[in-house]
Amino acid sequence: MKYSVLLVIIAFFLNINFVKAQSNKVVYFNTDTKLYEVDYFHDNGLISQTGFLDKEGKLHGEWLHFDETGKKITIAKFENGSKVGTWMHWNKECITEVTYDKSKILTVKEFPLTSSYALRKF
Repeated sequence: MKYSVLLVIIAFFLNINFVKAQSNKVVYFNTDTKLYEVDYFHDNGLISQTGFLDKEGKLHGEWLHFDETGKKITIAKFENGSKVGTWMHWNKECITEVTYDKSKILTVKEFPLTSSYALRKF
């Protein structure tokens, strides 16, 4: 009887993870950090975004965003849903560095991909 109940519980959790994967999103609760680890996927199966949510569902900590080829295109930081710190955005011509404080833009800087700064960030 105990084994039957255990198997039903395991099957239930496996089914939830399968459904989440089918919707291009996987969520895990990290008991150490007390945050939800979230991974979003492109239709081709490669990671699209990865980051953390707090218990209220607000973005928290570092988030990474990747294009459909797997190339990193954004590094972002959140604190309880607010944009904070320095964000980095890569595109074909430059790296854009945006500094936030409580979701307000403080500075915006652009660096050509050929600059020494941009080369260090890759």
